Amino acid sequence: MAVVISRKYEVLGQLGQGGMGVVYKVRHTALDTTLALKVLPRELMDNSEMVTRFYREARVMARLNHPHIVRVLDIDRDDSLDFHYFVMEYLQGKTLSQYLREKGPLPLLEVLTITGQVAAALAYAHNHTPPVIHRDIKPANIMIENVSGRVVVMDFGIAKELGDNEMTRAGVVVGTLKYCAPEQIRHEPLDGSADVYSLGMVAYEAYTGTQFFTGLDESGVISKVLYDPQENEPQFTRPAPPAFAALITKAIAKSRERRYKRVEELLQDLEACQATLTDTGSFILPLPGRDDTQSRNEPSEIEDLEARIQQLEEERQRRLVATLREQVRGAREKATSEGAGQWASAAFQQGLALEERGGEQLRAGNFSQARETYQEAIDIFTQAGEEAVTVALLRSVEQARQEMMAAKTEAERYGARDKARAFYGRGLALLAQADELWEHETYQQAGQMYTK
Repeated sequence: MAVVISRKYEVLGQLGQGGMGVVYKVRHTALDTTLALKVLPRELMDNSEMVTRFYREARVMARLNHPHIVRVLDIDRDDSLDFHYFVMEYLQGKTLSQYLREKGPLPLLEVLTITGQVAAALAYAHNHTPPVIHRDIKPANIMIENVSGRVVVMDFGIAKELGDNEMTRAGVVVGTLKYCAPEQIRHEPLDGSADVYSLGMVAYEAYTGTQFFTGLDESGVISKVLYDPQENEPQFTRPAPPAFAALITKAIAKSRERRYKRVEELLQDLEACQATLTDTGSFILPLPGRDDTQSRNEPSEIEDLEARIQQLEEERQRRLVATLREQVRGAREKATSEGAGQWASAAFQQGLALEERGGEQLRAGNFSQARETYQEAIDIFTQAGEEAVTVALLRSVEQARQEMMAAKTEAERYGARDKARAFYGRGLALLAQADELWEHETYQQAGQMYTK
């Protein structure tokens, strides 16, 4: 007889197991949909810290609504079976760890695509309110869907919201050592740069087919990362373009000062690397000069020239979109400073989604679509900023009006109507003028009038 959790989730089989729980494939009996359900192991249920962390993981993931972050749909406790669980979307695919074991070193274009989608997810999490640092980016926590090829970041079990109290015991390293930044091993305060380091290690592994610290045990990794004065220098087993080598070197730098400070900076360099590749993943090199020794089988000078023109046009389009992307970023930052995230959250979230979509279109080389999407994002962010300013002003004026009405009531309580007729009359006149401005939605002038 099938096990049914909370009278609605029928267990179909086990998908995997980790330190923070067992994951099952389940069917929602009412909706007839397939989902993934993560259960906190019984041996951890008496550990209040683990229970708290388990629920925190679910809450953190539920607040992160992004196409490259696994969605959490439900959280509960089954009293009859005596365990805690939360429910996620079911992903049909392989982890990047499994994928690399099957495929070996990946083509550079595929490495850039996978890394870019993970970076986009991290950028979203880092810019969330409050910011969320994953702290355990590794191939086993990255899923690749079978059909769509969508890359999804999973397992926020040790993610940290900046500003939260740390929940780890002294001496216990949070994360997987071979992917941990030095500051993470030292238990120093973290920012998004720690995730950049881990992602750089993942990208190196995807391209070379081997871990950066392959052959070292945990003590060896700690010694190399913390006590070896030499910087992490990637050694590539096959040719790598200088831009990609420089990107990896900067991403996995031990020193935070030498590393990318924000994942958005890494994304920009990923896009620049991708732009230097042809559709087949080969490097775009400058066209060589013609000489008498060239083979008759080589493309003609005209074909070479046409190819070069096409490359230049693609580069021009990419730079135009990149300029527009900076304008989107400026519009988003302006909207943020105007309080759009608080006072116009629906429009602001729509703008963030458009910005993300434009980035994906740019990375895919769909420049015309990216331009349209980015332009729409600018319009939405501008609209969100204007809406936020209006709402904030309205609330401010409403507060000023309430304060003036309270002052009027207080004055009347002390007999100002009779004892200070002149001042009281002037106050009534100002109140009437302010109310008229309020009725005509001239809020800024009404606010000034209410505070006189």
